[in-house]
Amino acid sequence: MAQPTPTSSSSTASTDNSWKASLNQPKKDFRPQTEDVTATKGLEFEDMFLRRELLMGIFEAGFEKPSPIQEEAIPIALTKRDVLA
Repeated sequence: MAQPTPTSSSSTASTDNSWKASLNQPKKDFRPQTEDVTATKGLEFEDMFLRRELLMGIFEAGFEKPSPIQEEAIPIALTKRDVLA
């Protein structure tokens, strides 16, 4: 089985994220954040298999990474279970 060349995989990655370049994102928020917001597992919104339209809205609202409660609640909500957080 042939291995993909580095150029083909990098061009695919840039194509996958090209939709982000067209977003109208707000200015970056440099205010200090407390540990209850920064103590995440490192999950990204893109890792949650959300629809692109929803991801666009999230990023245009200025959110870059999910908070700890979002990391826990969103996957549960996607299984159509109730979430009380």
